[in-house]
Amino acid sequence: MHFSPSLGVATTLCVPLAPNLPTIYFTCQDPQFPPQVWTNLASADSLDWRAVPFTESTSQPGFWTAQVPVSQLGEGIHDFEYTYRLARSDNGGFDWLADTRGNGRITIRIGGKARGESVKAKLHTFELEQDSENQLFDLSELEEIRNFVEAGASQGFVLERSERPWYIPRLLPSPTPLASLSPDFVAQLVLLRSEAAGTLIIFPFSTSLVASSLVGSSSSTSLNLHCTRDSKSKDAGGSVVVGLAKDGQLRELIDKCVEVAREALGGVALGVSENENAPLGLTWCTWNALGPDYTLSQVLSSLSKFGLTPSSQTSASLPIFTRAIDAVLLDDGWQDVKPFDDPFEEGVQRRGLWSFGVKEGWMDVHAEVGEEVEINAKGEGWKRRRQDSGFYSETNAEMEMQESQEELQEAVRKIKDLGVENVGVWMTLGKLYFAQVFGRAVADSEPCSWVQDDALPSADTTFFLPDPSSLSAYYTAYFSFLKSAGISFVKIDDQAHLDFIKSSFSTSKPVDIGLLRTTMLSAMQSAARKVFASSDRIVHCMAGSPRIFGGPLALTSSAPSIVRNSDDYFPDRPDSHRYHIFLNSYTSLLTRSVAFLPDFDMCQEQHPYGPFHIAFRCRRFLLSLPSVNADYLGWIRAFSPAPTLATDAPGEVSITDEKGWKMLLAPSALGGIRVLKTQGETGAILEGRIGEDVVGGFEGPALKLGMSVPGAGALLGLWNCRADEHASSDVLDTRDIVDALTSGSGSVVERKDVVVYFGQSGKAYTVSGAELVEATGAPHIAAKPITAAPLSAREVLIATIAPFHTLPTTFTSTEEPLSSLVQIACVGLLGKYAGLSAIASISVVDRTSSPPLPISGSNSSRSTSSSLSRQSSTQRLRESFSASRSRLSFLLAYLLGSRKVHDQRTFGTEASNFAREFFTRPAKTVYNEVGALVGLIGAALAWTVTRISTRTPPESIEPPKLFSKQKDEGTKSELAGSSNKVLRVQLAFAGRVGFYASSGGAPLTFEIDGRRIGKDFVKRPHRNEAGMVEVDLEGFLGVKAEKGAEGGRGWVIDVAC
Repeated sequence: MHFSPSLGVATTLCVPLAPNLPTIYFTCQDPQFPPQVWTNLASADSLDWRAVPFTESTSQPGFWTAQVPVSQLGEGIHDFEYTYRLARSDNGGFDWLADTRGNGRITIRIGGKARGESVKAKLHTFELEQDSENQLFDLSELEEIRNFVEAGASQGFVLERSERPWYIPRLLPSPTPLASLSPDFVAQLVLLRSEAAGTLIIFPFSTSLVASSLVGSSSSTSLNLHCTRDSKSKDAGGSVVVGLAKDGQLRELIDKCVEVAREALGGVALGVSENENAPLGLTWCTWNALGPDYTLSQVLSSLSKFGLTPSSQTSASLPIFTRAIDAVLLDDGWQDVKPFDDPFEEGVQRRGLWSFGVKEGWMDVHAEVGEEVEINAKGEGWKRRRQDSGFYSETNAEMEMQESQEELQEAVRKIKDLGVENVGVWMTLGKLYFAQVFGRAVADSEPCSWVQDDALPSADTTFFLPDPSSLSAYYTAYFSFLKSAGISFVKIDDQAHLDFIKSSFSTSKPVDIGLLRTTMLSAMQSAARKVFASSDRIVHCMAGSPRIFGGPLALTSSAPSIVRNSDDYFPDRPDSHRYHIFLNSYTSLLTRSVAFLPDFDMCQEQHPYGPFHIAFRCRRFLLSLPSVNADYLGWIRAFSPAPTLATDAPGEVSITDEKGWKMLLAPSALGGIRVLKTQGETGAILEGRIGEDVVGGFEGPALKLGMSVPGAGALLGLWNCRADEHASSDVLDTRDIVDALTSGSGSVVERKDVVVYFGQSGKAYTVSGAELVEATGAPHIAAKPITAAPLSAREVLIATIAPFHTLPTTFTSTEEPLSSLVQIACVGLLGKYAGLSAIASISVVDRTSSPPLPISGSNSSRSTSSSLSRQSSTQRLRESFSASRSRLSFLLAYLLGSRKVHDQRTFGTEASNFAREFFTRPAKTVYNEVGALVGLIGAALAWTVTRISTRTPPESIEPPKLFSKQKDEGTKSELAGSSNKVLRVQLAFAGRVGFYASSGGAPLTFEIDGRRIGKDFVKRPHRNEAGMVEVDLEGFLGVKAEKGAEGGRGWVIDVAC
């Protein structure tokens, strides 16, 4: 039995004008006897204590609600109380409920100073003393902060660096949240809330001169700006933005604070990265699957066991997981890291990077892809290994670099031969640099030793890094080496550790620590832009630094970067996984507003808790962890726009199409299987639920995330993160729906009805636009309850919120009259974590003036689409050959007519180089060229098949039948009724599309590209929800679904009634 609001808690409601008095709502779940509220809340009926009975829901047995419309109150402060009792049916008595904290209390403030309607944010700067390296400035006396605290700051949270490379959110308890700030851990964001004053945001940011953070005080309740000088400039100063808004405007408020900081730094408006708004496949990561001690043969063997082979990579018989893999990340374990004697500390041995290539023994494959792969640590059968794989002498450094590069290039080629499009590698600042000879080979400088302020568990405290003046040349050389070997992206760890460096050593000249801190990231980014043509080819990990989260990467970048959002997972610590959900949900409140694509880390279907990132030795815990809903952590990946990393290990547990990855993957309009998830927005905790204890023991609320899906609605997720296997008890109300809908940038509440659909149960609830407007910014006690949402241990519940669109209908029935208007909502793809994200656009249009976009298969566009298909397939064949690293393939492509330039290659240079290589190394040249040609034969065969299959057939396929009472009348567009208005839905993914109609009796008709979708592909998926209709678009398209839509424009469904 669970009541809401609970006893013993105090709630304050602020009402500007007396006529707008609220209605107070109470709920109860699973009572033994009928419940009642005993309260003195003022109403039209009484001003005295009285019983208000609950009413049980007819659609949800066991869910009871009561409401008290408040009235008869004038301007001023009014205090009320309430408690609960059960009306016993056996003896006519009452069971009174009690709480050690006493009755519940409700304070209603009417009139007084109204909160400001606009969101405000103000910049404050503080000049550092010239001789000061670190300085504190008291922010408690800033007018905005002082007034807010005096108004009654009741709760909040802080995003603080309580672990060296990570920011960790922590709740600030009532009644004095600022007093709970840590004097030791610097913070990047502080949020305070007040029933009377609204929400206050304090956001420090860093410049190239000074790094700024927030910190508490050990002797007082003051809030300080902590500034660290990175430059000796006289203009060095700290910076902080303070913003204020009323409840319900949190996203707008944080966006505004970030905008003020961006403008202060001279940043530009945020653009779109290559990874954003473009559906990606899965990236398979080696870390947990293979651990840090792996070889190439194990990588190829794992991919082969998944089913990836040159001949079957596109086979529909493979699991959808396998068909979705389009990238591989070679995590820690591939680099040429060796022990060496510290040149500055006698008798101390360290480990560092010896070369850019692979470590000795890693390249252990001596068979071609498709043959049986053998593990040979000595490299016999492949080629004789040298003593080390890098620059071990000055005289042959160039030769050794080429040979090392050829090994990595060959490894990448073998991976890509399995159908993988992109290969990335892991790097770390902790093992970045070593030999003096190596240093002179890539940059004219000597190594510097950088020492952190104290020891780190399981990590070196001394880093050997290039001199700041050589960082740009270093990264350019490193990235150029990787790109020439076929690497297309990098993940870089340990980026935040530079903040803790306190001293440095060099054999020749003093070095500037502040310059190193500010130059490292900028050199890394500029080198990526120069070499990879994009700075978003870097995954920034362990990067919880004020110079990153509050610096140029976050504020002045023209396109978002991929940045890890939270700490790693630990598979041998089952209790850590619920905290991972908690950390990501709060950290995203900031990271969704800056120039980041927040990365929630890798995940694994086979593991009981999903994603984690830990040393290989912990894999032994896989089978000993408690069982869990397989969707527990898969769901949250749908709320992150960053590329999705999978680290499943083949052979331990079979990856099936029945759960897990299947819920996150679908055929894309761009072709192939891709990840169906958010492409821009990031999920974060609902504004009205900030401060709830969702990780404590006993029964209590679940964690609630919201994510706007622009133009289509929103997703709302509940995770039971409670301790000790306890269940959670929750009620979703209209404020939750509003918070989810307004969680996106620039999103506002429209006076438009929505449907709240739960795909797991098939239940749907309608919420009116008026109720949404009324709940905006309201406390939950004054928001109308929608449904109970109890969850068992580690359970997840997802709701899809979709707006209704109004269509006219002329359908008549002799049995009962139907409304002339029907409201229809599209909930996206059914059976998917984020099925709503499949909607690219949706609107009511006039089909006479807005004809459907031509999608492959229609009669009207058959000849045109056939011509385009043949042309595009020929072009793809030419480009496949010309893009190949094979010289012979390039020459063949040139003769086929391709003039596309790749790496400034020309016919003359390629012919000359081919002849020279053939006469100097005939065996190796033939071996390489034949291997490349075999990999391209599939392109030629696909081109031939396309030429044959796209010939115009003598007769079209028989059109499917309509799901309506009307007769089928051919393939032309003839939607039911005489109205030309249709609901047009453009889909970026194919699957089972869900539509909800407010009038279950009106028949719906569906059409795609002029072809009616027959009743075999349309059905009612849930008996208990008559308004839901399922259209099996994937089944209707058949094998064409994975080939994508014509031109990648999406599949367009027209709906009429």
